[in-house]
Amino acid sequence: MDTLAYWTFVKSTTMLFRLYFGYRVYGAVPTRGPFILAANHTSYLDAFLVGGAIRRRVRFLMTDLFANMRSMVWFFEWNRVIYVKEEGSNRQMFREALDSLEVGDPLCIFPEGGISNDGKLQPIMPGTLSLAARKQVPVVPMYVKGAFNAFPRTARFPKPALITIRIGEPIPAADLFPPNLSRSEALDFGAALLDSKLRELAERI
Repeated sequence: MDTLAYWTFVKSTTMLFRLYFGYRVYGAVPTRGPFILAANHTSYLDAFLVGGAIRRRVRFLMTDLFANMRSMVWFFEWNRVIYVKEEGSNRQMFREALDSLEVGDPLCIFPEGGISNDGKLQPIMPGTLSLAARKQVPVVPMYVKGAFNAFPRTARFPKPALITIRIGEPIPAADLFPPNLSRSEALDFGAALLDSKLRELAERI
């Protein structure tokens, strides 16, 4: 029943997005195995847009600043959101995320570390890729265009605006994190490579 409820919600939301935003998706994610989906972040709509763009149930990593939103806690728990602490140790987060990858679940991160204030791609935070480096799983780049125009973080209600998503090819962990580099150097290299892939996707929309 949980799975049926989830996909009913996703399909209903996606239909609404298509009617209101002209929502379109190009590309696809791997149908099997674990990976980390890395998307740009310009709107509170992004998680819903990302979830509707792929045909697998994905777990999101999200700041714990929203963990006390009473109206949304049930929704976050239903979607098995993994909270990232703004303060203190994230040992529990890493354990839960690594366990999810171990059983083949895909994860979604927003590697800029927060919502863009101007709609432009912000610098990629190397630390956001540490899970991919640890488990040596591929990273799938995704670019969401138009969400900022539809519903920036300062808006109270979304307005009609064309939203398009383009999903790139998976980037193998070996390409992201060259073994001849130190850990910090490899994460910096991976962040630069992911940044270039996201910008390439943006130019193709």
